[in-house]
Amino acid sequence: MIEVEGGGTVVKVTYNQMIKELIVNFKAHLPLKIPAQPIGKNCPSCGKSVLKEFNVCPYCGEKLTES
Repeated sequence: MIEVEGGGTVVKVTYNQMIKELIVNFKAHLPLKIPAQPIGKNCPSCGKSVLKEFNVCPYCGEKLTES
C-alpha cells in the first residue's frame, strides 16, 4: 500500500503486458465524470479536502466550522 497525497492509500499492482493493454483500452472507453461543483470543503488548518458533513478534519484533527 502506498499513501497518496491528499489522504488515503492505494494498492500498487503489477500486470503482465497483455492484461495492462486490456485495462488501458477499457479505461479509454469509460465516460469522463467530473462533478459540477465541489463535493466537500477544505480544512482551514491543513487545506485537505473533507466531506461537508465532517465536524473534525480526519487528517489534522482541526474542528471545522459550518459554512
